[in-house]
Amino acid sequence: MQKRIHSPPPPPPLPSSSLLQEEHQQRHGIYTGRIILIHGWLGGSTAGLYNTLIPELLAAPNARHNIITVDWGKGAIADYITASYRVKPVGKVLAKFIDFLHQESGMRFEDLQVIGFSMGAHVAGIAGKFLQTGRLTAIYALDPALPLFRYENQEERVDRSDAEYVEVLHTSVGSYGYDRPLGHVDFYVNFGSHQPGCYLKECSHFRAFQIFSQALSREKLEGFGCDEDMWQEMLRQHKCPHETGQKLQIAPHYSHFNRTLMAKRRGVFYLLTNAQPPYRIQK
Repeated sequence: MQKRIHSPPPPPPLPSSSLLQEEHQQRHGIYTGRIILIHGWLGGSTAGLYNTLIPELLAAPNARHNIITVDWGKGAIADYITASYRVKPVGKVLAKFIDFLHQESGMRFEDLQVIGFSMGAHVAGIAGKFLQTGRLTAIYALDPALPLFRYENQEERVDRSDAEYVEVLHTSVGSYGYDRPLGHVDFYVNFGSHQPGCYLKECSHFRAFQIFSQALSREKLEGFGCDEDMWQEMLRQHKCPHETGQKLQIAPHYSHFNRTLMAKRRGVFYLLTNAQPPYRIQK
């Protein structure tokens, strides 16, 4: 497993060159947060997830975070069954790396966000389970892989217990993507399957990180609450049987974790999108 670090341009220096500035840079560094991105099956260092999200993350207003990309391509570029068996070992290695960041560089867990796509979402979950020095603050699971993970217990896949806050985006339920709610908040884009403008299942699967990319920009995406106990009916009927009246944005605090706000984010949500960017559709 290889790691690559991407950083925004350094901010201008503080007005004073005093000892206060020097101490600030030594204790906290120029970049105050870290975001870990994890690709899925058949991915690698040039995965679409990275090419799509990194420019958006680096262009974010007041971006002050390093982006770490996990390259487990040597394990992921294999047949699907073989790759699925490599998810847990990769997750364990990632957990050791995160422990190292915490112990050796003083990284605070509240300054770390983990974003995983497809099998990479399960890698993120495994990493959260095997941490030794703390607990992940937030995992964003983008269309977690379904095949061979459907009947796995929560110790073998991503689950809401893997971090203080787990947010899941579903775009290809029943084919490539997981169907049932897995997080504290689950967003079902276009009720979770067959995304507009997509004729292949892979297209609907990849739409997860494209939607997430827009959610990080100024074009915010908002979901509408549906009774969590009726998620199966919602997927079958392609409509919400019982609206809760709640509204939530996708990933509104991805770079600055707010425990108070995240603790209030719970439930199942749906949203409708266009076939092309900008994806947002007003209900």
